[in-house]
Amino acid sequence: MNFDMYRVFYDFNLDYSIENNKEYETNMLITQVMNDFIHKYNVYFADYTFILEYQDDVFGLITYMLFKNLRSIFDFNFKLTCKNKIKLTKSFLNKKDIIRYKKAIKTNSAIYFNCFNPLFYVINSQKIFNNLSKDKSLIAKFTPEELLIACDFYQIHDKKILNPWNTLNCKYLSDFCNRNFLNEASCCLDTYKIFYYNNIIPKIKVYNLTGTQDDFPIFDKILNEKNTIIFYNCPEDKINFIKSNLNPYIEKRNAVIEDFNVNLPKEFIEKLQSERANLINSFNKKEG
Repeated sequence: MNFDMYRVFYDFNLDYSIENNKEYETNMLITQVMNDFIHKYNVYFADYTFILEYQDDVFGLITYMLFKNLRSIFDFNFKLTCKNKIKLTKSFLNKKDIIRYKKAIKTNSAIYFNCFNPLFYVINSQKIFNNLSKDKSLIAKFTPEELLIACDFYQIHDKKILNPWNTLNCKYLSDFCNRNFLNEASCCLDTYKIFYYNNIIPKIKVYNLTGTQDDFPIFDKILNEKNTIIFYNCPEDKINFIKSNLNPYIEKRNAVIEDFNVNLPKEFIEKLQSERANLINSFNKKEG
């Protein structure tokens, strides 16, 4: 493992697995996505139209199903639009929800969403997103496993619609999301770095914890960390206490996971710090 690997993992910020029950985690993610949407946009429900830049594939269909869930609870105007003719997923859609792209562009008081998911976007880099939606997506944090489980939830079983899983290296994607960096898999990270790296280089910080209630004030500091890859030191027999009291509240990319960010050798952290410093120096030289 090196700083590049941690940085790729951090940048994707997916809903990485921290439980053995994938169905439970997926259900919790869907609930969180819906709650976040309601909290952020409920003040616009009466006066705005929510328009989905639809993709005629499994990612578009899952996004559409999430909007259907939301509309079953709240009354707001929703439409979807697609530049190309919808064929593959047509039977799942309500025709009344579909409007032409030209009309979508001209709609007053509109909020646009897309079907973006970073892991699949970088693999299928020819697909164009974000023409109108400015990076708003309901499925941006879904891992491949969670997307597949969502397909089960929504009774999406058509093999043609599920085709992305037949054409992608899903074993590697699963290893990535479960933080299992196999030697043969880690080399593939170069592909992700090329397509997805942002211009921000996250900091590295190490927190020393006791695994007792004395850590709770420190947890508050951890939860407020921004742009930081976090590592933890604590007694081995207290790791589960920290996981139970911190993981449910922290971003999944910094969740406490053994052999990934807990009790790593001091020399290893120093190596990551050095690699980060070298990366910053190389960027400064280019800008200079």
